[in-house]
Amino acid sequence: GAPLLRQGFSPALAGLARHPLDGLWLTRIEIAGADLNLSGMARDAELVPRYVETLGTDASLGQGHYQSLKMAGATQAPGLLQFELRARRSAERAPGGPPSGA
Repeated sequence: GAPLLRQGFSPALAGLARHPLDGLWLTRIEIAGADLNLSGMARDAELVPRYVETLGTDASLGQGHYQSLKMAGATQAPGLLQFELRARRSAERAPGGPPSGA
């Protein structure tokens, strides 16, 4: 199934928008079926795990697990860190969302 798509893109995007973190911003958001892939930049490596933990508390993003998190120095922006997060969302109903199969 496609749990995020059953709800449409708006709840997932609203969930991401509810968690601003000064010094971290997203440069790419990809929602494909149960996959949520985010890319972004951060001023400090400690901000990325904090952001990931915060996203995990948002019901509109569903329940799931993170498959990978990559971080590296941004070659085009010295002093910044690039990150890429890949998550697989479960097919179970997210609180407040429609039931599976709806």
